[in-house]
Amino acid sequence: MGGTSDNSFDEETQTGITVGYSITDDEEMTPEIEKYVRELAKRYGQDDRVIIWNIWNELGNSGRGEKSLPMAKKVIGWLREEDVKQPLTIEMWGAQVKGNYYEWLKNLCVHGEVGWIGKT
Repeated sequence: MGGTSDNSFDEETQTGITVGYSITDDEEMTPEIEKYVRELAKRYGQDDRVIIWNIWNELGNSGRGEKSLPMAKKVIGWLREEDVKQPLTIEMWGAQVKGNYYEWLKNLCVHGEVGWIGKT
């Protein structure tokens, strides 16, 4: 995700000078993305071999800021509607994203020395 036509991980994108294209930016792709996410959820949402769903890697990185947040919210919603039993996580790139990201991330799970907190 992101980058330029030459390189998805070029310096301009990584420093935030250029914001790259992501398929999730294209509203016309939303039905395909939803179909894909729901198929994965139906197939693996109750599978004991899956221990966690990492919804997004470094949300907000590469100068994207809040641009990916709407799709991330949709993905979480679709997975919840499909009632996956595993915890949902997002790796936030918080230095570049404004606001309280966790207010909409219900059942937040944090793993620490005391174990899992939240939906498991």
